[in-house]
Amino acid sequence: MSKHAFGLDISDSSIEAVEIKKKFGKLNISAYGRIELEPGVVANGKINNKDILIEHLGKIEKSGQFSTKNCVISVPESKTFIHIFNLPSVISFQNIGESVQYAAEEQIPLSFDKAYHDYQILAKEEDHQEVLYIASFKDIVDDYREVLTRAGLNPLVFETESLSLARSLVRDDVFEGVLIVDIGVRTTILTIFDHRGIRFSENVGLAGEKFTQKISRSLKISTEDAENAKIEIGLTQLTSKGKVSVALEPVVKKVVKEIEKTIDYYQKKTGFVVNKVVLCGGSSLMPGLFEYIKQAIVTRVEMGNPLQELRFNKKIFQADQSVLYATSVGLALRGADNESLQQGINLLSNEKEHKKFKSIKEPHQKHDKEKNEGEITPKQQKVKSPKPKSERKRLFILLAVFGVLLLAFAGIFLLQRDREEPLISFVDTEGMEFSDTTQAETTYLGLQSEVLFYIKDQDRKPDGAYNGRLIEKTNEKTSEFTATGTKMSDQASTATMTIINNYSTNQPLIATTRFLSGQGILFRLSDYTVAPAGSSVDAEVYADDPDQVKEIAPSKWTIPGLSQSLQEYIYGQTSATISGSGQEISYILETDIKAAEKSSEEPSSDVSLSDFSGDLLEGEALLPKAVTIEATEYTPSLAIGAEAEAFNMTAQVNVQALAYMDSDIAQLFNGILRDRVSSNASISDYKLQDWAYTIKGYDTENGIVTVLISCTAVAD
Repeated sequence: MSKHAFGLDISDSSIEAVEIKKKFGKLNISAYGRIELEPGVVANGKINNKDILIEHLGKIEKSGQFSTKNCVISVPESKTFIHIFNLPSVISFQNIGESVQYAAEEQIPLSFDKAYHDYQILAKEEDHQEVLYIASFKDIVDDYREVLTRAGLNPLVFETESLSLARSLVRDDVFEGVLIVDIGVRTTILTIFDHRGIRFSENVGLAGEKFTQKISRSLKISTEDAENAKIEIGLTQLTSKGKVSVALEPVVKKVVKEIEKTIDYYQKKTGFVVNKVVLCGGSSLMPGLFEYIKQAIVTRVEMGNPLQELRFNKKIFQADQSVLYATSVGLALRGADNESLQQGINLLSNEKEHKKFKSIKEPHQKHDKEKNEGEITPKQQKVKSPKPKSERKRLFILLAVFGVLLLAFAGIFLLQRDREEPLISFVDTEGMEFSDTTQAETTYLGLQSEVLFYIKDQDRKPDGAYNGRLIEKTNEKTSEFTATGTKMSDQASTATMTIINNYSTNQPLIATTRFLSGQGILFRLSDYTVAPAGSSVDAEVYADDPDQVKEIAPSKWTIPGLSQSLQEYIYGQTSATISGSGQEISYILETDIKAAEKSSEEPSSDVSLSDFSGDLLEGEALLPKAVTIEATEYTPSLAIGAEAEAFNMTAQVNVQALAYMDSDIAQLFNGILRDRVSSNASISDYKLQDWAYTIKGYDTENGIVTVLISCTAVAD
C-alpha cells in the first residue's frame, strides 16, 4: 500500500504537473512541467481532442522526469456539484452514506447513475453533523481516466480544484474564513475555507475571456490584439484614463462585487469573518488587477503563494509565476504520502476497482453498509498482518520518550515534596481563590473598585469622590447601508450563447445573426463571431423583442440563416435560464432611510484618545468609554428613489468623555494592592495591567459619574 503520486491539473488552456517528495522531513519539489494547450482541445472542462491531450501528457511526463506513474488529478470545478448538508448527529457512520444520498437528491440536478460522488464529515455537534458532498459527471471523469490510462498514467484520486487550492494556499493555519478567488480563463471560482473545511464554493462567469471580450468590443479591435493589450497593459493606466484600463474596469468591478457578496453571505450565515482574500489563477496575473482589488475591498488581499514551506530549485522554477501551479501543488501535496492519498474526497471511491485502496479508511469515511461488506476492518488488519517495521520503530521511540518524561516528572514531584515553601495562592478577577499544585514564581491578583468622579464645583466635592471633568466633542459617523428596493430596468434582455460547431470547417457569423428558440423567441448575435470547427465558442446575444421574453429554460437554438443541413451541425445552446426583459436593479426606499437613521442612533461608546488628546490637561487621563453619546442630524448620501445597491448615512455624534487625574487612580489601586499582598512583599514588585472600565451611572443633578474599574496585578 506504500504509494505516492504527482499532481496533475488539466484546464482549458494548459497542463501543470508537480511532484513533491519528503526528504529529511522537508517537502521538496522534485519535478514539474507546464504545457499550454491549443484552443478547443479542452473546452469548459470537457475533452474534445483526446489524441492531442495524450500527446501533450507524454511530453510533460518525459520533460518533467517524474518518478512515478501514479497521479492525483483535479476535476474541473464547472463539472462538479458541491453542497454541505446538516444531518442529525444520531445517524451512524454506517448509515450516513445512504442518508446523504437521499438529501442530495433534492439538491443535486444530476441523476446518480450518471455521477460519481463522495462525502466527508466536516464537523459533528451534539445535535447535528455537517457533511460535505461532492458529485461530478461520470462521462467527464471517465474521459479523463481514459486519456490518462492511454497516456500510461495511473490516476489514484480525483478531487475538485477548490480542495486542491486550499491545500496549497491556505494549508492548516486558518480558523476564521479565507476566501480563495481563482480567476481563470472562463470562470472565477470563489471558495471560502475555515477551521471546519470548505464552507462555500461558486463559479462566476467573469474571468480572462470576459476581460478580453470587453477590450475587443469597447475599442473595436480583434480578439488577438485585445488579448495582447490585456496581458501588457491591463489596469495599469486606469488613473490616466487609458482606453484599455477604462474598458476593463466595469467587468472587474463586477468581480469585486461578487467577492463582496460572497464575504457578506458567509459572515451573515456563520458569524465568523473573512479575514483574508487570496488571489490565484492565470488571469490574476493581469497587470494592475491585484492592486485594484486590494484597494477596492476592506478585507486583506494577498497573491497566492503555493510555494510556502516548500523547497525548490530557484534557478529553474519561476517563483513569480508560481500561482499558475497552485492547483497542481495542492494535488501534489496530497500525493506526497500514502496517508494523504487515502484520506479526503475521491470521486473514484465508489468504483469496485478502488474499494481495496479505500478499505483502510476510518469508518466515518465509508459510504454505506454495502461498501463495508467484504472489506478488511481495522481490527481484522491488526490480527492478520503485523505492523510495518517503520511503524514498530516509531512506536518504540514514542515509548522511550514517554519513559524519559515519566522519570523527569517523578523527579520534579519528589523535589517539590521535600521543599518547605508554601504553595502560591491565585486570585482571579471574580475573587475566587484556587491553589496551584506546583511551586510558582508569579502571582496574579484581580483588583476592582467602584469609583465616583465629581464633575461640578470642586469645593463641594463629596467625601470619597475624585475630581473629574466632562469634555464635549461633536464628530461625524458614516456607515454604509443596503438599498432593499428592486425594480426592472428598461434594458433589453441579454444572454450568453454557446455556439457549437460540429462541422469540419470554421463558421463565421456576422453581428445580428438570428438564434431561434423552440418557443419561437428570437435572439440576435451582438458581435461578429467565428465558431471554430469541431469546437464551441461563447458569445453575447440580445432579444429581438424584449417584451416577448418572460423566462426561457436552458435549451437548443437553431440558426435560421444557415442551410437546413448545416443547422444540424451548427447551433446555439444556453446553459442558464434567461429571465424577462430588463435587469433587476436596486433603489432606495423610505424604509431604508429610516432603518439607517435608527441604526445610527446607537453609535459605539468607545472613545478615541486622538479626538480628545488636545483638550487634556497635564496629568489627566481619558476614560475610554463615553459618559453620554447621542447621534443627531442624519444626512443620507442619496435620496429616496435613487438607483443604487447601497448608500451612506452620516450622523452628527455628540460625545461627552470623562477626564480625570491619572495619579488619583494609580494611588487608589496601589492602596488596594497593598492591602492584598503579603507583609513580606512590596507593591513595587507588581505591575498593573488589563484595565477595564464600565460606566455604572451618571447623576446629572449632583454631578456624579460612577465607574467600575478593574485591573490585574502581576508580580514576577
